[in-house]
Amino acid sequence: MWSELLRAYHISTDLGILNGKAVWPPHTLGVLSDRGTFDRREVNVSVPQQDVKGLVDFIELHLPDYAEIHLRFTDQWPNLCPSGFLNAVVGLDQGKRCPSDEMMIYDTRGFSVVMFGAPQRRVVGKARDAIIEAIRCSHSLYSVQMPFTEGLPVRHHSHPPGLISLQLSMAPIYFGA
Repeated sequence: MWSELLRAYHISTDLGILNGKAVWPPHTLGVLSDRGTFDRREVNVSVPQQDVKGLVDFIELHLPDYAEIHLRFTDQWPNLCPSGFLNAVVGLDQGKRCPSDEMMIYDTRGFSVVMFGAPQRRVVGKARDAIIEAIRCSHSLYSVQMPFTEGLPVRHHSHPPGLISLQLSMAPIYFGA
């Protein structure tokens, strides 16, 4: 939900749950901009352990036999996840095994920039693939996404009041010298 009233951190936590245990908890931080939008999202960030503990405690207390892989946000960037990620997700979904220790190490951080514009048209069209690929290559981006369904009226897409999300781009973040 888009909101101009919320001013705190926006942290999205995805969860993999197997037999009532949270086994996969990556986090994404939304850095606020104006008009209820995000300046960027930082992927695979660390969060205070007391925040994670509250989620884990709730799951273990109330969902002892539950299994689900709820890929809601950070699944958009599997290239930032450790090796073996997709196999672990399939295994978790089938209830066959937990993710490996290797899957739990999130040492690649990335960011996402959402571009917004005025919804001047009633229906959104997609840019040609060649243009999208040129943008991706010229700026060393991993991917450029168009988060809307072509031909669907603008009013049916999730966007902040008075704006429409045009595209989502992401790239790795490198720290240090």
